[in-house]
Amino acid sequence: MKLLVEDNLQAVFSFVAANMLTQLERSQYGTRCVYRSHGGKKCAGGFLIPDECYTFRMEGKSISDLEFFQENYPNSINLIYSLQRIHDLSVVQEWRKELAKLGCRYGLNIEACYTPFPS
Repeated sequence: MKLLVEDNLQAVFSFVAANMLTQLERSQYGTRCVYRSHGGKKCAGGFLIPDECYTFRMEGKSISDLEFFQENYPNSINLIYSLQRIHDLSVVQEWRKELAKLGCRYGLNIEACYTPFPS
């Protein structure tokens, strides 16, 4: 299995932020946020899970409880958790601002918050 992005804070932040700001919709089932939902939508953590690793059994579990994140993103768990909180709790129209604030808190380059993700 090849990871979609390496386990480094800048790479994870840029990849997830760009994907969230391209999608601009929550990944939900009813009112619950989920890693993957109908129509190909993904949550912050869901963007990092390759198709061959995703199972429905992941739904309802925190990233800290999922072996996939423990094994593949041990250095980025706290950042991914914070990205998840933005996806799950912030109004979509506030994502750009919230992502930029998060990136600054971590001392990361926040260019991904202002550059469209290439299709």
